[in-house]
Amino acid sequence: LWGLAHICNGPDERAEFLLSECPNLVDLLSEGINSHNSAIVTPSIRAIGDLFSGSDAQTQMVLDQGILDNFPVLMRHASVTIRKEACWSLSNVAAGTAAQVHFVLNPAILFPLLRCCHDTATEVQKEALWTVGSAVCGAAKCEAADVFIQCGIFETLLKVFEVSDETEVLELALGT
Repeated sequence: LWGLAHICNGPDERAEFLLSECPNLVDLLSEGINSHNSAIVTPSIRAIGDLFSGSDAQTQMVLDQGILDNFPVLMRHASVTIRKEACWSLSNVAAGTAAQVHFVLNPAILFPLLRCCHDTATEVQKEALWTVGSAVCGAAKCEAADVFIQCGIFETLLKVFEVSDETEVLELALGT
């Protein structure tokens, strides 16, 4: 699976070729992220994140197959690496079109993401805050900023300020 992840991490044309020639690719990756074996989950989530970092059309193609249904579990996974990769993958979606930002604003995704903002692992916090920052900017584009207020963004950021002494984490929170 790492080989597949590395192939997905390249020019958009390569990933578009994979998606068009391997119609079951997203299903395979979905099975991978649902595995109980972290050695399978990790490269699967990385490949998904790489696909999300491609063109808007490519990201939409993957989103339309329902892959985000698995993300709430990934953001609560015991593995720090998997939680971090899930947040990083979502940051690529949050940087997309207004329609794609709405996927991140879904409460089933947004609430676990906000919990990751005060994860005990700094690398998870950083990715989650980066994603929230991108989603806030995207929400402004699609006039959905009120979703963040309803989901407790201010309380989440206050908790980050209270417990974190990591400069980079605090800077990301301030940028949000």
